[in-house]
Amino acid sequence: MITYDLLHITQQNIYGPHGIVFVQLVSDTPLVILILSAVFASISRDLEEAAEDLGGRPLHILRTVTFPLVTPAILTAFLLTFISSISDFGNPMLIGGGYQMLATQAFIQLIEMFDLQLGAALAMLLVIPALVAFLLQHWITNRRSYVTVTGGARTGYIRKLPGAIKWPLYALTLTLATLTVMLYGSIFVGATVKTWGFDYTPTVEHLGGSSRLFPN
Repeated sequence: MITYDLLHITQQNIYGPHGIVFVQLVSDTPLVILILSAVFASISRDLEEAAEDLGGRPLHILRTVTFPLVTPAILTAFLLTFISSISDFGNPMLIGGGYQMLATQAFIQLIEMFDLQLGAALAMLLVIPALVAFLLQHWITNRRSYVTVTGGARTGYIRKLPGAIKWPLYALTLTLATLTVMLYGSIFVGATVKTWGFDYTPTVEHLGGSSRLFPN
């Protein structure tokens, strides 16, 4: 609807592995932001301020002080998004095209081919990388302590970013927010048009069908 009908872009095809990666990136970014924003807002600023008083530059402080403090949160976000991506069924099925992934193949073998053994084997292959990612995250997190001992909770002041950094970040955030709204907004559009991809005439006939599926 956006590329072909609104923008008339016919050279680029969203269907395929690149489309899966793009949609997973857009859909999983809010989860990562929710995890990391809470951690960044709650960590103590004492170490950052001490490094700044000793002459540390902002990028050096970010790399050597801030990122080590939030390493567990970064690894947790990586683990959750990795497991969510490899086990996702909807996105690969809708925009995967001819590119098959384990989650879709396991579903096809179980539901369409009635091959329970092969479907279970494919599902087991999904468990192995998830388990490896969990063990790797657990091993890295337990190698050292990430706890700061202070006399009380203090977040310190919020530094103002220079315009050369702030405005590009605003632009990136606005782009991601727009893509996220469009992604979930397409669900509403798909439910209220006649035929997705061909006829976008508004209708509520599909919503009326839900009452037949779930009668009172």
